[in-house]
Amino acid sequence: MKNTFTLILCTVLLYGSSAAQEPADTVYFDGTQSSIPINASIRYFSSPSDIHIDSAWYILKNGTQIMHNPPVNFGIVNSFFWLAVTIKNTTDQNQNLYLKIKQPHLYQIYFYRINNKPEFLYKGGMYFPFHVRPVPIRNFAFPIHCPAGRSYTALIKIHHVSSLSFPAFLETEKELLTSNYQQNLGWGFWAGFIFFNSLFALIGWIVIQRSVFFWYFLYMLCVVSFGLTEQGYSFQFIFPNYPEYSTISIIGIGILLSALMIKFTQSLLETKKYFPWSNRIINGIITLILFLIFLGLIVPHFMFQINTWLLSFLNGLMLFSLALVAYIGIQSLKTNPTVALFYLIAYTVIVLCSTFTILDVAFGLFDYFGPNLILLGYLVEAVLLSIAIAFFFHRINNERLFLTTKVAKQQKEMYQQYISGIEKERSRIAGELHDDVGSRLSFLKRLIQNQQQESEKAINQLNVLIHDIRKLSHDLAPPIAHVSGLAPLLEKLVSDQRKTSGIDIKLQIHHFTDKLSPFHIQQLYRIVQEALSNIINHSKAQQAYIQLFGHEKKLDLVIEDNGKGFEPSTQAGFGLSQMRIRTDSLSGRIEINSHPGKGTTILVEVPFP
Repeated sequence: MKNTFTLILCTVLLYGSSAAQEPADTVYFDGTQSSIPINASIRYFSSPSDIHIDSAWYILKNGTQIMHNPPVNFGIVNSFFWLAVTIKNTTDQNQNLYLKIKQPHLYQIYFYRINNKPEFLYKGGMYFPFHVRPVPIRNFAFPIHCPAGRSYTALIKIHHVSSLSFPAFLETEKELLTSNYQQNLGWGFWAGFIFFNSLFALIGWIVIQRSVFFWYFLYMLCVVSFGLTEQGYSFQFIFPNYPEYSTISIIGIGILLSALMIKFTQSLLETKKYFPWSNRIINGIITLILFLIFLGLIVPHFMFQINTWLLSFLNGLMLFSLALVAYIGIQSLKTNPTVALFYLIAYTVIVLCSTFTILDVAFGLFDYFGPNLILLGYLVEAVLLSIAIAFFFHRINNERLFLTTKVAKQQKEMYQQYISGIEKERSRIAGELHDDVGSRLSFLKRLIQNQQQESEKAINQLNVLIHDIRKLSHDLAPPIAHVSGLAPLLEKLVSDQRKTSGIDIKLQIHHFTDKLSPFHIQQLYRIVQEALSNIINHSKAQQAYIQLFGHEKKLDLVIEDNGKGFEPSTQAGFGLSQMRIRTDSLSGRIEINSHPGKGTTILVEVPFP
């Protein structure tokens, strides 16, 4: 009994001695968790200037001003941070763990292992090429080999000049690889969706030639670039050996993104048309911003030297522009309410997500561990703006259809007026020929008969001339459409032309009931008349066929001959153009098929009025 009590007492003393050697905020890994948040177990301090790492470790180990439980977000900093954390492996197996910092944008970070004194192991950050990182992923991860039952103390030095966030985790190798794969897959889907959205906008711009699609294409493309840069993929894959571009790229792309969003807004809400003064102000601001971005690309070191006031100046310009854009969006509810409503919802989503992120990252008001809300906001914005563009296209298409219909109507009215004028002039000429010229010729004939019985030749010529003038007068005179109808008029026309021309002309009428207005009858009669005139005068045909087919909503007129034919693309005579004009005046369609030596076929399709 006494020996048992002595053993228990020794065990308690040994455990107490061992526990006293370990910091109170040690992270214990027992193998049951694959990812452990460790911010609450970190002790740290910061200073405006660098000190030797041995001095930093002495302060962390013995100092009285050491702070514990650091926040995830420190806000705007320009300091050196020294952080220490102790990890105890309570399992009976050696563990290969990783200390992961879920933050792709740290300026400089150095990792030390404490083994009696600090021992340097790794470095990384935006001031160093990507390949120096111990684990080649966009976030920072440092290997920790922790033997069974042993402790591992890590010391980390960070130099940062911007908004510092530091969400730290202790993860197993499997969890590190799995989470990295899942995040890459998720952001890959995000980038793919927005990128294909931009491609559809590019196709829309090529097909429709509207500037709104072009600016939306550039805007979405810039969103993809901004997202990949903000998440650290650009540094990993695009410029891994040029760390000086990491900071300037995310600042430049962010400002360019705002500028393109404003240009897209100008096109979508048609500020040039409805808000000309605001449009001029925005154009001036964007020109200045793009000039400063270009200056930053060609002389980045100079831009870093004036970084403090330049960022403030650019931020002020962008805030003013965004406020002006919001005002334009609200005012556009009067001119284009549907498009403006979706635009304002998308704009509000981005503003809210950006505001939360700024308060979280820049001022450290929240400890948010989730996905980047700004990028998720851009995903929602892409969907809403796509809907807005769809409505915009629908409105533009309706306007185009309205203008096309209006132009077609005006063109049809013009054709009708033109044809009416021709018919009036034909009627006037026919009357003059019949009443005046014909009467004079008849009087001249009687005069010759009375004075000279020998002038039979002159009388014969006068008879031919009188006949031709009467025929011309008859041809020019408008058909009496409202009395006869189309079918009887065509039958008489074909009969007369068959007798005078010697060509075998056949007329066939299939299932045709006369539903036509006098204007339609007149124009179709003139089309057949002109076609027969061409056949008689030019085709050298022996046979011609005219077929009229009646349907429920339209009629088809087919005129064929077996003459010498012609090449339609090289023939643009007055007769053919008149046939086309008359067909257009009836909202119909005419098709002329002919080849040299193979005759001619004319198809006219006219809807019933």
